[in-house]
Amino acid sequence: MEAIAAADEVVLVGSAEPTGLARLARALVDLGELAPGTPVQVVVNRMRASLGWRRQDIVGMVEGYAPGVPVHFLPEDRTAVDRAIVAGRSLTESGDSALRTAVADLCRVALPEGRPAQMPNSR
Repeated sequence: MEAIAAADEVVLVGSAEPTGLARLARALVDLGELAPGTPVQVVVNRMRASLGWRRQDIVGMVEGYAPGVPVHFLPEDRTAVDRAIVAGRSLTESGDSALRTAVADLCRVALPEGRPAQMPNSR
C-alpha cells in the first residue's frame, strides 16, 4: 500500500479472461481510493479474439471505473513465450513476435523519450 501511495505513476496489469477483468475492475476502484490523482495506465495481458469481446468492450469497461485512463493490450502469444522459455532467453532475444512488438510499443508509450526508467532510492 505504501508503494502505491508513493508512486508517481501506476501501471495496472490485468488478464483478459473474465476473472482477470473482474479483478482489474476491482483494482481500479481500490486504486482510486488508495492513490487518488495518481496517473494510471492499464495493460490488458493475454488478449485474444476467442474470448468473445473486442478491445473497445474492455476500454469501455475501464472507462466505467476510471474515465480517461489509457488502456494498452498485449496479445496472447504462447508460441513466442514458449520459444523464449525453452531457449532460456528473453522475449527480445527470441526473435520477432506479436507480443514482442506490443511490449516494445507499450514501452515507447509508458516511457516516452527523454523520460528514463529510474529505480527508486533504497532506504
